[in-house]
Amino acid sequence: MISSKNEKLAGKAAEFSADKRPLALLCVILGVLTLVLGWGWLRQTPSHEELYSDTGRFTHEFVSLFLSGKCLWWSPNFMQGGSSAGYFAVSFVLFLAAFLERIFGNPEGIKLLALFCVPAAGLAAYAFVRKVSGNGWTGLWAGLIYATSAQILLRIASFEHTASAVAYVFIPLILLCFLKVAEEGSWRASALLGLVWSALMLTYAKLAFMFLPLALVFYIWLLRERSSQRTVLVRGTLVALGLVFLMAVVILLPLQREYQWVAAFQFDNFAGWQQAFSLKSFLSVLDRNNGLFAAMRPEFTADRGQFYIGLLTFFSVAVVFWWARRNAAWLATREGVLLRLFVGMTLLALWLSQGPFSVFTGLQEFLKGSIKAP
Repeated sequence: MISSKNEKLAGKAAEFSADKRPLALLCVILGVLTLVLGWGWLRQTPSHEELYSDTGRFTHEFVSLFLSGKCLWWSPNFMQGGSSAGYFAVSFVLFLAAFLERIFGNPEGIKLLALFCVPAAGLAAYAFVRKVSGNGWTGLWAGLIYATSAQILLRIASFEHTASAVAYVFIPLILLCFLKVAEEGSWRASALLGLVWSALMLTYAKLAFMFLPLALVFYIWLLRERSSQRTVLVRGTLVALGLVFLMAVVILLPLQREYQWVAAFQFDNFAGWQQAFSLKSFLSVLDRNNGLFAAMRPEFTADRGQFYIGLLTFFSVAVVFWWARRNAAWLATREGVLLRLFVGMTLLALWLSQGPFSVFTGLQEFLKGSIKAP
């Protein structure tokens, strides 16, 4: 009897040890990668962009307004150009950047914040994929791919978009929190979900709204996957949404009053750049002939051709997945469902991130501009 207990304990210890090997290896790889990037980047003389980019400028302006007492949540100065509402959409990053600048200087403090996103994003992706797949080695590969994603590294390198890099850390954590809410149904899990989602909204509000359709797709799958835990999941999510309203939505309410939730730019000399820029409401891809946004400025809407091209992309992908589901037995297994789920979410993210300027529209513009090319 004692020997059987010892064997069980030994088996559990071996299983625990084997489960930690992927995590340990991932930590070593991400640590070396971050040290190499930091050793090269921090030793360089700051570039013009690093000294005068939006991240540094917004941080300094936010701190100056805050210390002067003009940076109020509901500032009466917004009509005179003294609004601070735009800063709250990235306030979490600005607070972190200001804190690290005080300790390490400028721009080293912001550089360290950006570098921290590499291991943090990798470990967040590992935790989520390890949980949803049940395999630590799958989590290892997911963490490596996510941490070395061009979407993260290019935004760190450009320095101006540090908020985007920080926001990527919260994406897998939100999905992980949904799983925890379904499994535990505890107040702690709901509070954690509300806290992480609020952090994402205050890190980069635009990306939080862009991520919402993807989270909804995952949530619908989770309701079907955990049918016996639907009540717990729905109840826990409602609690989390209440916390998000208190911790993030209320703080961002001035954006509705002053900007109607849209980040608009007033650069008369850059009208062409503004027309093709990605800061267009993702809902406009579903807005045929400006029907939903009746009073929206033209550059923030989609014309009929772009709308139908976007729908064509969307339904073409749906047809492919429907055909694959009917013709491949493996795709009907849980692993196959997970593959289709996340590939579909990736394609949906690609489509939404283009806004009215879809992938096909961009290809058409490229071909049009290359007519005279040799």
